[in-house]
Amino acid sequence: MAETCSACGHWTREGKKAMQERAKKHPIYKTNFDRPLSETIEALRGQICEIRGQLSDIRFAYPGWGERTQDVEGLLTCGLVALHNVMEEMRKIETPNA
Repeated sequence: MAETCSACGHWTREGKKAMQERAKKHPIYKTNFDRPLSETIEALRGQICEIRGQLSDIRFAYPGWGERTQDVEGLLTCGLVALHNVMEEMRKIETPNA
């Protein structure tokens, strides 16, 4: 069956499933799918936290640029909070009896 509808071009269910399978087998950004999704998100949060910390280092080392990077730090903080909530939801689904 075709992956997209010949009439409208939207992905079919089979096409979406095939795309998901390909993405898991060949991730563009080298994402590790060998562990639970919540652990992958936790690792990503760690990377984002490290980047936020590096921006903080830059802010203190170069005060003239600090004001420009401070907004980005805030954006990353909001993202970390949002990802934490998503991660907790994932954990509830991954371990329903915990």
